[in-house]
Amino acid sequence: MMMSLLITSLWWSLNVVPTDVQIEDTTIDRGKSYALIVASNEGGPGQATLEFAERDADRIAEVLSTLGNVASGRITMLKEPSTNDVFAALDSLEQEVRADERRGIPTRVFFYYSGHAKANALNLGDDALPLSTLRQRLMGLSSTLKIVILDACQSGAFSGIKGAEPAADFSVNSVSQLNTQGVAVLASSSGTELSQESSQLESSHFTHHFVVALRGAGDTNADGRVTLDEAYSYAYNGTLESTAKTAVGKQHVTLERDLSGKGDVPLTYVQRAEAFIEIPGDVSGSLLIQSLPSKTVVADVSQRSGQTLLLGVATGAYQAIVRKSDSALLCEFDTERGATTVVQTSGCEEVVYEDVTAKGGFRGPAWAVEVMTGLGWAEVDDFNRTLQDFGYNAPTESETYPQVSVAVSRRLNGNWTVGVKGATLEYDRIREYDYVSNTSQRAEQTYEWETYALSGQARFGVPLFNERLRPFVQAGVGVGLALAQYERSIDASDSSLNATNSKPDLESYWGLHAEAAVGVIWMPWEHVGFQMDTGYAYTPALSNLLSDVHNGGGWRGSFGLRVAL
Repeated sequence: MMMSLLITSLWWSLNVVPTDVQIEDTTIDRGKSYALIVASNEGGPGQATLEFAERDADRIAEVLSTLGNVASGRITMLKEPSTNDVFAALDSLEQEVRADERRGIPTRVFFYYSGHAKANALNLGDDALPLSTLRQRLMGLSSTLKIVILDACQSGAFSGIKGAEPAADFSVNSVSQLNTQGVAVLASSSGTELSQESSQLESSHFTHHFVVALRGAGDTNADGRVTLDEAYSYAYNGTLESTAKTAVGKQHVTLERDLSGKGDVPLTYVQRAEAFIEIPGDVSGSLLIQSLPSKTVVADVSQRSGQTLLLGVATGAYQAIVRKSDSALLCEFDTERGATTVVQTSGCEEVVYEDVTAKGGFRGPAWAVEVMTGLGWAEVDDFNRTLQDFGYNAPTESETYPQVSVAVSRRLNGNWTVGVKGATLEYDRIREYDYVSNTSQRAEQTYEWETYALSGQARFGVPLFNERLRPFVQAGVGVGLALAQYERSIDASDSSLNATNSKPDLESYWGLHAEAAVGVIWMPWEHVGFQMDTGYAYTPALSNLLSDVHNGGGWRGSFGLRVAL
């Protein structure tokens, strides 16, 4: 996205370039750069709302106006526009470009889009902007250089997938279809891949790494500027690395251009930043840098030992998180105008990894409590039939019973979760009636039982939609407890009866408990969500003197609340 905007601005505005930076093309002195930034979180029918398209647009505009050479007055920002709004902005841009060209001033135009897309159109809410029309309008611009940046997506904010139907023509970099020289097309993914958002980065993977590159991480030759090729190379590698760990899979950034005679276009000049953060070569590993107090992610980099990294940032408070295998070092510091702050790990605090922000998508808290309620279906077996033989009204077919469970779980990694679960299983109460000898009084014999289970659980889930939705399979093993009680009662108000009431006799039975289930977790909020599953439990605990064993489990269906801690 940023590439378009940045390329033009930096290429043509030498008057704001630091004096120690050598620029080969003197036409920069005379040039002007313009940027048209279009962002839409809203998609068309059937497309869920994105989270970070508009925020990505803001990040691009901010980098262009601070480290790039695009004057803020030449940046047009359109959020949630209609197609007519885009056309009107292009008309206005064309007027300015033509006026500059008539005066002999070279111009650069950056077109950046972040939002939903289908194979033949950009989706602006209920509007669709045909790519063929957009291509024609861009070709018609009188500018010397045109940069097109597309970070297109079709699915919603919970999915985290940008570009389920990639914007075919542009996303596969069809420079040839633009039919002009002085054009570069940067796409967040190849034509057959999905582009992805990250809730943790609060950005798309591509835009995040591209912005980090422009802040200085992409300056591989340490000349104080980040060129198009350098930014592309850094964004390509960073995006590939971070998306390789997601459920959607790897995402390859693509670049095609016809920039004959224009060399490698500089995008940003790191020296123009208000302040600087230096990561020295003795600090190696994965680092996350956030601004405080908002904890907005500024950079998420993999630092190589012996390599010094300089980032241009705004003045303010920051924290750096240096990740280890099971813990992290948390370092807090302030940046000052014109000064370089060096990240030093010697005075950092060691913290548990879950206490810091994780990389590459929504992880959510590691611990959770799951409270479920539902229905179970009691099984009819030899135990029931024996009760029937003795005159009890034991069920002859499957009956339903309420069920409640409480579980505490912990995420181990992106797929596996373990936990402990306690649940109520079957409850039943059956009766038999007989008559007291030589009377008309009837005695009631009651036999009731209830079954409980305590088990360890292992769950394998597949995170989808930025881990907001997680289908899973689950299995558990533990112990089952059956409590049974027999009671005989008669109407003892008649003293002539030669019979007595029996005292309730409570007996306990233990046995194996095993279960398996499939379900889905939906987390519309970070700490609160819902869970639904169905499964089968085998709990042969209850038995009688005839060696009949009853399964107090059976099939069940449950729905409930999940609270992440």
